[in-house]
Amino acid sequence: MFDKDDVRTRIVEFLGEIYPDRDDISITLRMTDLDSFGIVQLLLALEEHYDVAVLEEMSRFQGEGLEQFADFFSGIGVDTAPAATE
Repeated sequence: MFDKDDVRTRIVEFLGEIYPDRDDISITLRMTDLDSFGIVQLLLALEEHYDVAVLEEMSRFQGEGLEQFADFFSGIGVDTAPAATE
């Protein structure tokens, strides 16, 4: 499980980078406030940063807001982390 506050911070920071002209970027945005390309970029950036695979789990996400998504991502991190290789 990942720290929810850290995930929320990463989401806002990343969205600020890909939407530099928007001044309304915050964790209170809804997923529908983003375009599909931005959502995919966000998901891939989080997967890379936390070294997890989450795309396959997205069908389980039932929320609408970024805060709900951060909670969802935080909660499934343990279940989807790649196995350590020796």
